[in-house]
Amino acid sequence: MDFFKGMKYDNSKLIQKGRSDTTNTLENRFKEELVKGIIKGYKDYIQVRKNANETLKISDAYCYVKGNHIENQIAIHLEHLFEHSKKKAGFSWKFLEFMKIDDSDKHVFSFVVKNERYFNENRVSYGRNPFQEETNEKKYLKELINKNKDVNTERVRSNFKKSYQLDANELLFNERKEERKANFYIITYNIELTSEKSSSIKIWLPIPETNTAELIEDLTSIMNKVSDIDGYKFSQQEISILEASQEEKDEKTENVFSIVSGKKEQDKS
Repeated sequence: MDFFKGMKYDNSKLIQKGRSDTTNTLENRFKEELVKGIIKGYKDYIQVRKNANETLKISDAYCYVKGNHIENQIAIHLEHLFEHSKKKAGFSWKFLEFMKIDDSDKHVFSFVVKNERYFNENRVSYGRNPFQEETNEKKYLKELINKNKDVNTERVRSNFKKSYQLDANELLFNERKEERKANFYIITYNIELTSEKSSSIKIWLPIPETNTAELIEDLTSIMNKVSDIDGYKFSQQEISILEASQEEKDEKTENVFSIVSGKKEQDKS
């Protein structure tokens, strides 16, 4: 069954907020709004860095808030598609659970957003530090990856060999009915404005049996299109702010997002 099959696509809230709608399917809207949220969050972060640089004697620690701004804007951009609530993940991290209340399918689709520089597709639960050295295993991330146990990963690998890249629409939204659907994905971002490196946004499927991740889809082409839309373009002034702020200092924030396809649960609090 399609993950989004039967879900009504209502873009009225999107239009009310003054944002254009160039897609005609829920899955395409999800991917575009995800990319927009990442870019807009990065732009918000740049403005905060600018204000901090102008008002504080020292503001280097503001590089650690980048992830918060990105995750906040992802939630804002997806709010017209799903309801969400804040949940706890691990000792200190929080994640947002998104719910589609008009669908009887109980399949959970969750994802964590990570800076690509900290991501290690060969040892997913360990990751890397800014020096590309392996870090200690993250227990909460390992638990999230384990949600994909019993998923037909051989089919994933088989399809991956047949083409250079898996079709995200098939794996995210159109998995075979007789097979257990994957519950957890990782979205990585790398926005390069002050170097010659390429920017990218990608969707990965973690495989718990091997602690590795398979590339599902590269959303960089969507990112390039969104970057040309008014309100999402990076100005030369914004690039100059990053250069002045010594942007090479990295943030450590990472959060988990969940999309739950099912009826809204009553608040137990």
